[in-house]
Amino acid sequence: MPQLEHMQRKLDAAEALLADQDAYIRQLERQAATDILTGLMNRRGIEKFFTVEQQRILRGQSPGALFVLIDFDRFKAINDTYGHPAGDACLQAAAEKLQDGVRILDGAGRLGGDEFVLILTQIGPAGVDIMLQKIGRLLQGLSADWQGRTIDFAASFGAVPVTAQSTYADVYRQADAALYAHKQRLAAGHI
Repeated sequence: MPQLEHMQRKLDAAEALLADQDAYIRQLERQAATDILTGLMNRRGIEKFFTVEQQRILRGQSPGALFVLIDFDRFKAINDTYGHPAGDACLQAAAEKLQDGVRILDGAGRLGGDEFVLILTQIGPAGVDIMLQKIGRLLQGLSADWQGRTIDFAASFGAVPVTAQSTYADVYRQADAALYAHKQRLAAGHI
């Protein structure tokens, strides 16, 4: 009997060690897919989220999605005028607003610099215009508090539907083209 108890203690210790290792691996996986500055998904996380949603579309579990690429207007001027820590505060404020403005089933991420992505899931063709209006409102009036002053900033965005045939590279390229077309319309005063 003492040998059986000894073996049980060893088994319990091994199970506890495995559980700790599993928890540590999950923590590392989360960190590997998270942008350290904003807490949103990073590029790796966004690409994985895109793949999961596209698989849902392929299986008929989602009518489609909307890929939204966001870029801040004249962001370099903020960094040049106030410094990079102020720019970071703006990025964090924008990330918070984006995270608060999307549904729990949607994805929000920062690709790098001042470039953000939203992947809005469960969006069929009929819902695209409604979501575009929502994103437009969400990106109005962006500001961050920095050392007792408010820094106002603006963002442009480009959006494209995600279908079963979409690839990440194609969707990104199309959204980027739509984003810069939006910036040109803004600069020309057509928006």
